[in-house]
Amino acid sequence: MANSAAVNPIFIIGLFVGLGVGTGAIKANAITLGADQFDPHDSSEVHQKETYFSYFYFCINVGAGFSYGYLSILSVDGSS
Repeated sequence: MANSAAVNPIFIIGLFVGLGVGTGAIKANAITLGADQFDPHDSSEVHQKETYFSYFYFCINVGAGFSYGYLSILSVDGSS
């Protein structure tokens, strides 16, 4: 097993840097590119755009909640 004193700071730094880069790079670009596919002058596409934003945020938050829950259990109990 690796040295725990060196692994914990590396894990924390990787977690927060990875979270920041992932949130900034993926979430911002995916939502902009997805919203760009709809015509703002067409009323049916305006409704589809609202639905897109709702589903996008729902899926992002459910995925984040699931992954944090799974990773916290994995870090406490070890490999599943």
